[in-house]
Amino acid sequence: MSRFYRFAYAVGFTPWEADTENVAPELRSFVSRVEDGRERPFAAALDLGYGRGRWSVELAARGWDVTGIDVIPKAVLGARRRAEEAGVAAQFVEGSVTALREAGVGTGYRLVLDVECFNLLNDEERAAVGRESRRRCGARCGDHSAGVVASAPGAAPSWCDAR
Repeated sequence: MSRFYRFAYAVGFTPWEADTENVAPELRSFVSRVEDGRERPFAAALDLGYGRGRWSVELAARGWDVTGIDVIPKAVLGARRRAEEAGVAAQFVEGSVTALREAGVGTGYRLVLDVECFNLLNDEERAAVGRESRRRCGARCGDHSAGVVASAPGAAPSWCDAR
């Protein structure tokens, strides 16, 4: 799959980025619920397969300490550029969402975000993402403020909100 994305980014074909606005109202509502009653800065957020960082940058602007991971080098550069243009700080790591520890993304995340990445993985990769994400959350997932966002092709996003 990453070969396709490497090629797509190389030729500038990224239609999935325009599609992110379809989930914007629900995603913003979900994040607002997680933020409700808390002071800024909120906590650490991990954005899986962030592309050019659309949601990473928005989360950083809202007061989250964001780390994103994507396997496509051109996407990583685009995300860094987007964050710089927006004047926000976020860390963008090049690596696989199935190997978060090896990529060095750290632990302690209160929010794990996936918009249009999980649905493109095979079952084995999805299981690895689940294991790795739980390990990256650590004890924070037990404080009932963690959430995971995933969507499937042609379906509305599903929100896993532990609150």
